[in-house]
Amino acid sequence: MIYEGKEALQTNIEYGKRLGVHEATIRRWSKSVDWDHVKNERRKQYAARLIPIDDAMFRAAVRGDVQAAKYIAERYDGYVPLIGQVQIKDADSDLLAEAARIKASLSGEVRPDQPGISKTATA
Repeated sequence: MIYEGKEALQTNIEYGKRLGVHEATIRRWSKSVDWDHVKNERRKQYAARLIPIDDAMFRAAVRGDVQAAKYIAERYDGYVPLIGQVQIKDADSDLLAEAARIKASLSGEVRPDQPGISKTATA
């Protein structure tokens, strides 16, 4: 592993000694590596091994396994669940005013005699 900072200097010196090169060579080598290419090649190596895992997860999700369904959504749809609550702050008074205006305009559109509207819903 190639580290940074004080730990890097010590580690690069150690690597250099093991490989028979100067520590600056280790730093130069680490900067010249196309890490995206390395990552893509690594993905190719394990992609085929993921197929049976994904198949098993799909089967589990179909059977109702919520964790498997979550995994599938995250893996293929990029779904990230919202954690926590959204708080509207005082600084968002324009947003609150607009929401109140929309609510008021919509409440005027609901008539008690409309089908599906109970008298308690309009009160």
